[in-house]
Amino acid sequence: MSTPPNDPRVDELRQRLRSLGYLDAGVDRFVLGPATGARRPASLAFLSSLRIGVLAALLLAPAATIGLSARMPNLVTGPRDALVVALYLGAFFGLAAALAAFIAGVIVARVSRTRFAHGNRLPRFIRPNYVGPHKQFLFIESAVLPLGTDPERVDMLMLFVDFLSKVGR
Repeated sequence: MSTPPNDPRVDELRQRLRSLGYLDAGVDRFVLGPATGARRPASLAFLSSLRIGVLAALLLAPAATIGLSARMPNLVTGPRDALVVALYLGAFFGLAAALAAFIAGVIVARVSRTRFAHGNRLPRFIRPNYVGPHKQFLFIESAVLPLGTDPERVDMLMLFVDFLSKVGR
């Protein structure tokens, strides 16, 4: 069930978030841009995760390239090498961040569809098996905490996600 963009509840939530200073940054509008239209949760998670992947690629690739060139000076011998390394690292970091954001978004959408967290206002802990390209991960642990300003109604969900691997930390 999607909410139309002109719903007064959405406008009220935006005003509350603006008054608290949450919607002042351009990054928020960039990442949450797909939420303005009426979309299904999976497509919203996909579009937001793509935007998060772009941000991760743009922010992490140059820093990782500089760090890599400092640690291995023979690998990056000129600007062309630095550009190639930055492009490869940007693709890697962008895809990894987009995948993690998509998985978290799908988990939130699936949990918010169930009425367990809304009905009794108790936290919900989920531990599904990991299915994905990284073989070292065993489980995804997540905790969903229902929150609300009104004691009678849940209007926010806080989600914590952790990927548990075979290798000890």
